[in-house]
Amino acid sequence: MKAAPNNKKRMRGILTAVVCAMVGSALYAQQDPQFTQYMFDRMSVNSAVVGTGGNICATALLRQQWTGFDGAPKTGLINLQGPLKSIHSGIGLSVYYDKLGQEKSTIARLHYAYHFKVGSQGIFSAGLYVGMTGRSLGNNWVAIDPVANDNAIPSVGTSASGFDMGAGLYYKSPKVWLGISSTQLPETDLPTVSIQNKRHYYVQAGYDWALGGDKKYT
Repeated sequence: MKAAPNNKKRMRGILTAVVCAMVGSALYAQQDPQFTQYMFDRMSVNSAVVGTGGNICATALLRQQWTGFDGAPKTGLINLQGPLKSIHSGIGLSVYYDKLGQEKSTIARLHYAYHFKVGSQGIFSAGLYVGMTGRSLGNNWVAIDPVANDNAIPSVGTSASGFDMGAGLYYKSPKVWLGISSTQLPETDLPTVSIQNKRHYYVQAGYDWALGGDKKYT
């Protein structure tokens, strides 16, 4: 009488193992730094945004997780942008710093965008950035098995850097904004640190409306 429940448990375990194996074989991760306040950073991932606000603008963001733990993720970003009204363009600079465990990343991007006027108040913009991505690995590993047995992990701290480029499109009106872009277009390989930069895609959109009075909500 007790055999049936045991068979069910065994079958449940087998199914769980199969599902985990299938999911694990198709996992994807994000390489670009992640921010909780992403709504304040349209520019670093979409060059077409630069200068569309019509004013010089500087933004600084900081994200820190698991405070107090060794190797806790820390991410910082500084954006600076402004319009070049005489040539209907915008320029900007983004600098990232990202630290996670033994890996550190430093990313610098120089942005340029050309603006096209749409109607009386709309702006359509096409942008491009060029930059460098630097990644480094430390040597303070904590592992059950010896790190020397894994050829993908350098025995001493090492670093590498490579070319980076991205592009995007952006539309902005007094009430609506919409953007599409891609970063890490060259997918530069950094064999010294066993990392290959992967292409990322972004879609951004927003709508501003007033909920009574003159206040706007996005």
